[in-house]
Formats: sequence, structure tokens, C-alpha cells
Amino acid sequence: MYYFNSFLFNNLPKLFGLSEKGVSEKVYGKSYMYKRKVDNQDNILVHDIVMVCNTFHISLSNFIMSAPPENLLGNRFKYVIPDEDFKEVRFIPENLRWLYGPQGLTKIPSLAEFSRQSGISVTSIVRWQNPKIGGCTVNWLIGICNRFGIDIDVFMEDENEKLEKYAATETEISPRVWQEISELKEAIRQYRQERISLLDENRKLKARIKETELVAEEATEYTYADRKVREWKANWRLLENFHIVVGVPRRKVIQDAGMQNFSELFIEGNMLITSLVKLCNKYHISTRHIFYRDNGIVPEVNVYDYYRSDNWKTVVFHPEYVNDFFGKESVTGINRSELLERMNISEWKLRAWRKENSTMRIKDMLEICNRLEVSPYYLISDHNRMDLSSGMTSAEILLEENRMLRQQVIRLKEKLQKKNGEGFLPLDE
Repeated sequence: MYYFNSFLFNNLPKLFGLSEKGVSEKVYGKSYMYKRKVDNQDNILVHDIVMVCNTFHISLSNFIMSAPPENLLGNRFKYVIPDEDFKEVRFIPENLRWLYGPQGLTKIPSLAEFSRQSGISVTSIVRWQNPKIGGCTVNWLIGICNRFGIDIDVFMEDENEKLEKYAATETEISPRVWQEISELKEAIRQYRQERISLLDENRKLKARIKETELVAEEATEYTYADRKVREWKANWRLLENFHIVVGVPRRKVIQDAGMQNFSELFIEGNMLITSLVKLCNKYHISTRHIFYRDNGIVPEVNVYDYYRSDNWKTVVFHPEYVNDFFGKESVTGINRSELLERMNISEWKLRAWRKENSTMRIKDMLEICNRLEVSPYYLISDHNRMDLSSGMTSAEILLEENRMLRQQVIRLKEKLQKKNGEGFLPLDE
């Protein structure tokens, strides 16, 4: 089996004491390309790895390995080969033509059949064989080698360190099944990494709040009417003046939100969450400007530049995550009937909230958050404006941390069930 060491690729800035921009400029001559690759691992090309190896004088064997990589970063001198000893790493894309044909390595007789079995178009495979174009991704090439038991050095050349040969397992499990097992291991590794990152962020948040003396639960300015966990509110003033802030007519806001009339947007919180998300994505205004914990101060309306986020990341509403709020191992630990009773809603309304075209309104989300003591960001993925000051009490921090970790576990279990139910093939295949 072959494995891609994504941990090393993701930690190049730390290894070489550079910023992400610095790594990107050294490897690509552009300031943004490296971050794009880290954010979308499926888009990492073989050419990307070759450029990294040749830029920093690292052997390819550190990136393509015959055993699962350890997520430990050693000293950079463990990886770097001295300039006078380093030999250029090469990718030989024209050798991809050996994958198919009567004498091909995969025993697949034609390009068309190879295209069908690999799920890649004929045009793409032909383009990938052109040394001036390339485009083959690391994950695809490793997947093909693992599936058909092909040595990676058929396509790669590294005279610095000998590349490992494909090692067949001693079991009867086919390469395709081992590929699925590898993907499952990667899903678990990613979860663990996300969890470590989450814990680290919470630790930093606690330290920052402690430094500014916000964690003292006795501090009256942050207990508000003796509540250690405060209610969530919506910034109605911003929403009512949204058209003025962004500088467009009201009818344009109505159109962008997919609503019928302006009053329908705001009366008693009747604006749909789906409509709110459309507006936020259209005008690059984070929902973190909309939802806030009640600190007794109504936010002032500011100019558009104050709200507009650079490097926008799409906001996504997950109505199906309502399921996370009930069940034995849920975020709250209450059962379905308790949820309905506590929210004072019917079964049909709960179902309507969970549909793709959810009927959940801002008013509904606020009630859920305040009655169940959960955050809107268990249902909304919004990675913009994470720097906004929240002034959270220690009780609020610990509550959100606990429930966020529970939700991470729910997502992991879903991944495992999907892999177990869909990905694994019977041994006779």
C-alpha cells in the first residue's frame, strides 16, 4: 500500500519557519496557491509535490510512503538534503499510457474501458500524459497504484532515496478494499486532527479571556441578570437597514433573499434562515454580525466596509443537523419527545425544519438556541469573522466546547457508517 503524507505537506510553513504566503511564493511564485491546496487536499497534483521536493530539497519518499505516516514533525534537517547532494525529483506523466492496453499494467485492454473503471474522462487521461500539461492528482495516482498493485517508481523518479516498491498484503483482501480501509483511516486521522485543533483553539480562547478578566463569573458586567449563560439575540437593527448598509434598493434585497415583500423579512423574526444565508453569501456579511449573546447593548449600524469580509468563505446552513439535538448520544442528551415538549412544537414542524428547503425562521433558531442552550453555529457553518469579540463567560465557553466536541463525534460516526455501509466491497470482489 502507498500513503500520501498530507501531514508533512500541511506543515511545511512550520517546518521551514515560513508563513503560508512564504511557502507559496517559494514553490509557486504566487502568494495564494499553497493555501488553496491545503484547503482542498483533492486538488494536490503530483506536480505540486515534485515542486515542493525540488524547492526545499526533500526526497519524494517523505511524501509517498509504504506505511501510514506518523503525524509527528521532526527537525527540518531530518528531511532536507544538502544542496550539493540533492538530485532533481521528476514525474514522468507520459508513462501513464502504460496503465492500459493489451500489455498494460492494469490488464485493462483499452483507454475507454480504463476511463470507465477509473471514473476519469478519456480527454483528461490523455491530457495528463502530456508533460507540458499534467494535472494528475496525488490521491488519484496513489489510488491507481494501490488498486492494481503498481510500483510508484513507474511514474516517479527520485535518485535521492529509493522509492518503496508496492507491498502486497499477506491477506486475501483485494487492493480496492485496502484502498477503502486507507480512506477510513484518513477520515479518522482528520477527525482527530480537527479535534486537536478545536481543543487548541478553545485553550487559546480561554487564555485570551482570562487575560482580559472576562472569565470571572462574579464579574457582574458579564453575568447579566445573574445568568451565567446568556440568551442569543438577532441584530434586527442591521437587518432592517440592510438595504441601506449595502447600498441597494429594498426590492433588490427582497430578490436576493428569495422573499415576497420587505416586511415579511423581519416581522417577528419571520425571515427564513435560508434567506438570511443567501443575503450573507451575496454581500459577504458574516452571520456572526447577526447572532450575538445578549449583553444588554443593541449593536449600532455601521458602514458596509465594517461588515464586509475579505477572503470570503461560503456560509452553509445544515437543517439536517437538527437531528444532533435529540437522542441518547446527541449534543443535548434529551430524547425526541423532550425536545418537542421543551420547544412546544409539533412533529410536522420539526420535520419541516429538517428538510432541504427548511422552514426554519430566525425566530425559530433563536428559540432553539435559548431553550436548549446551544449555539446557532451547530446549524450554520460560517468561518468568516472568527475574530469578532464575543465577551463570553467561562460557563458559555465550556458549554459550547463540550457540545461542539459532541457534534464532532456525531460527524465522525456518520463518516464511519458511510464507509462501512457503502465503501467496503465483499472479499470475493
